[in-house]
Amino acid sequence: MEVKLGVPEGEADEFDTLPPADLPAHEKKLIDARNHLVQTSQAARIWAEENPAHPVSYLVTRSDVSEQTKIQALRRIESVSLPFQVNELLDAARHFNECQAVSQAAFDAEQPVAEDDLPDHGDRDIFEGLRAAYLNLLRGYRNWGGFGYHGWTTKRDPDSYPGPAIWTRQDCVFRFGRALEREFPDRVHLGLKISKSTTESFDPAVDRRQSVDITVTVPGLFSRDLSARRFRNLRHDLFVEVEWLKKGRWLNTDQLVKRCGRIQQNLINLQRSIDSGRCEFAAMLIVDDEGFLDFHGDLLRWPPDVIPLVVSPGEVVELGLDDGSVEPVLDEIESLHDSACPCSDGPLA
Repeated sequence: MEVKLGVPEGEADEFDTLPPADLPAHEKKLIDARNHLVQTSQAARIWAEENPAHPVSYLVTRSDVSEQTKIQALRRIESVSLPFQVNELLDAARHFNECQAVSQAAFDAEQPVAEDDLPDHGDRDIFEGLRAAYLNLLRGYRNWGGFGYHGWTTKRDPDSYPGPAIWTRQDCVFRFGRALEREFPDRVHLGLKISKSTTESFDPAVDRRQSVDITVTVPGLFSRDLSARRFRNLRHDLFVEVEWLKKGRWLNTDQLVKRCGRIQQNLINLQRSIDSGRCEFAAMLIVDDEGFLDFHGDLLRWPPDVIPLVVSPGEVVELGLDDGSVEPVLDEIESLHDSACPCSDGPLA
């Protein structure tokens, strides 16, 4: 019996058929655990519908968030503040995951493994997971994004402050990596080196040694005996490069232009990684606190296969995620651009 990964989604039904008498004990336990999880999920949903004012009710009843993501989010809340029905759901999910791991291990042990076979890509659609992580990051950005603060101008400005969440580019990498980890558990890596020692397709005549900010690799690596040869030939699921265009009240536009040059090189590298078979998909995430690309997006030339992911106040509004606090900021950004950006004197180099 092959075990399906992930908790039951939405209005799932119980397995009410009598399992075969010769079914292994671990598979019977998995069926019982799944049925209990469905029961507790339904009980939690009923409770949430009857108590809409409770802070977690909105999350429990959301249909646009996967059950696995809901459970992961609820686990980060102190159990003492959760109702009995939700704690029961979390206990059932934990037990289901344990039973599932045992069944999956038994199934894997029965499968023949050819030495030359590389791990397969996951069944989950990469675009689906990538978009879910992007939207979750954008929802958080709506609340803590640097666009809502004074920004970093000069060290002589006593009001200079980039905001509470992003102080360096690595903070952007960390926050998006964490969002991706929720969608692709145990498959996210930071700073993968691209060199001859890690990548078979590396060509010193064409490639420069580099590191990829975020990599989502193929599933199953924890349960396989990988050699260096096989690792160097992996075709990873997703490469993501990350850049930060921080708010400087349009006083540091030359720095933003230089960073666009770095972004352009990363775009070229990402397309090269797709063409050479290092990754299946690639994306460029740009956290744009200044709203710079709203006015000067023509500084970038996007390769055909690289997915653009822009995190900015404009995108929050464009995707309908604004809670009423972001749209007024767009007027301020436009006013600062018109008064301070040097493009009024000529095209930006």
